[in-house]
Amino acid sequence: MSGNPSDFTLNKLILLYILREKGCLSRSELADFVLYHKYMDYFSLDQYIIELEDSGLLSSTKENNRILYHITRKGCETLNLFQLRIPHSLRREILEYAELGAMDRPSTMGLDVSLHQETDGRYTVTCYVRDYDTHLFELVFHVGTQEEAARIRILWLQKGLTLYRNLIRDMNAEEE
Repeated sequence: MSGNPSDFTLNKLILLYILREKGCLSRSELADFVLYHKYMDYFSLDQYIIELEDSGLLSSTKENNRILYHITRKGCETLNLFQLRIPHSLRREILEYAELGAMDRPSTMGLDVSLHQETDGRYTVTCYVRDYDTHLFELVFHVGTQEEAARIRILWLQKGLTLYRNLIRDMNAEEE
């Protein structure tokens, strides 16, 4: 996007729309989405967040050493007045993104597996879900043979993200 004032306004509306539809997000989660879709560059994103927070349209909280951004009531009211300025195609992309859970972001999510043979000849298979270099989830299996360990490894690499998504979805459903 170019540098005219209407683009500045549009970019801020895009950020508000993302946060309203997705809920709270970290700066890196916002950056992943807006940079991937080339809505704005990282430095502009940073400036817009500061301006939106200063104007009371966004707020931030610190959770687990991460700063999460939330749209405020004032931000929702502002967005309701001006959201039609966001092109329909952009709103549709954002809504599609909002329907995905955080663990569905293919650019940052990944799977790892480590195999370790114990002194008694058994195998320990440790399966991980990671976001960048952080392990989000770990599942450990103790099996008797190398074949069992290899099978678990293959299955985890094929189905691990689906299993993780389903687990998180089911755990969140229990809270409702």
